Amino acid sequence: MVNGEEMSQQFLSFVDYVSENIAESFPVSLQQLSSMQLQVTDQEWGGLISLIGLSPASFASKRLPIELKSRPLFTLPDQRLLFVDYSSVLDGLCTAYDRLAKEDLNFLNGHFQENQTVWIERKVIECLRRVFPEECVFSGLHYPNPERAGHTAEMDAAVHWKPFMLLIEVKAKQFRLHEGLENFRKLRDDLLRNVQEASSQADRAMRFIQSAETVELFERKSGRKLKVAGSTLRRVFKLSITLRHLADLATQLANLKPLKLFTDSNYPLSVSLEDLDTITRFCESPEVLLHYIERRLQLQQSERNITADELDLFGTYLENRLHPSLLWDRKPADGKPFTKMIIGGGSKRFDDWHDSQLGLSGRVPEIRLEIPPYVGILISALRNCSDEGSRLLSFLLLSLSPAG
Repeated sequence: MVNGEEMSQQFLSFVDYVSENIAESFPVSLQQLSSMQLQVTDQEWGGLISLIGLSPASFASKRLPIELKSRPLFTLPDQRLLFVDYSSVLDGLCTAYDRLAKEDLNFLNGHFQENQTVWIERKVIECLRRVFPEECVFSGLHYPNPERAGHTAEMDAAVHWKPFMLLIEVKAKQFRLHEGLENFRKLRDDLLRNVQEASSQADRAMRFIQSAETVELFERKSGRKLKVAGSTLRRVFKLSITLRHLADLATQLANLKPLKLFTDSNYPLSVSLEDLDTITRFCESPEVLLHYIERRLQLQQSERNITADELDLFGTYLENRLHPSLLWDRKPADGKPFTKMIIGGGSKRFDDWHDSQLGLSGRVPEIRLEIPPYVGILISALRNCSDEGSRLLSFLLLSLSPAG
């Protein structure tokens, strides 16, 4: 965690390093790939450059700096390529793929959209089952619509790990960041369809759960029954899972009020599928994931000006559990409340892990929640108990202050 001035100095130092070293050493050529026995044709190389390469010609057509996000491959005059990080390249390719798909309406309106929805919902369930027992995870639920008598409503997924519950909606709508910064209506529409509507659908499910002492929801494909007694739930969290990364907007939903979104401060946890995939790989038990969700929602509800990427937040959580006294309730030495905080560096461990998975590094980092050993022993013992009280106690232990 660094302040704005320190972040600026670090960024400028990085730019100096890039200017001095990278331009000659790191760009990759087609010939280099051929020598590594990677079969890439001239046509494929040229196609990659035309899709997401930033050449002098494509640069000249850009009007806003944010537009460069869609072209993360820096193209030198000799057709060598330079990129800064993998995720930017993959994001650029996904955006280009979506753009091309929309140009072929037969392809787009055929099986593509339907299969994309099925795929993302299946991936979400896979992520959740890494953390929760399979019998606690439900997908494709339907239930009586509390807003329209005689009609049914649907919910994409739910987790019922008593006395906790997750209400989950999955969205694969488009997200046009650079276009949205030129036209705020487009940005608002994309955020409305990806996050606000998912939150509203989860609210509807919550109203149904609260409508009677005990309610039943049904898994459409299997017919499996989810029976919920609302009075026994100690925590209910709303999750909006998006196919696309929503930049830092997903971690700062309070800043969307000028767009007339979340004006009631009723926030969900909004997270992309890829970030959910990473987070669930390193949550060793259900209470850790649930506690992280609660801390993320508390950060949103604080409505403080805190800028961070999701994985920076999760990496920081593993260090200090995002305790409020260290972040949104932090009191600077001069006694004045901070006006802006930037949280960075937390995601580096996940980058290192990813490099190790690709064989780019022989060192596999150890990634786990950092807590005092004696607290860890107590929580491990509680995990061996299946009663609701032990689960709740494990969750509450994670909420203790650093001193506590």
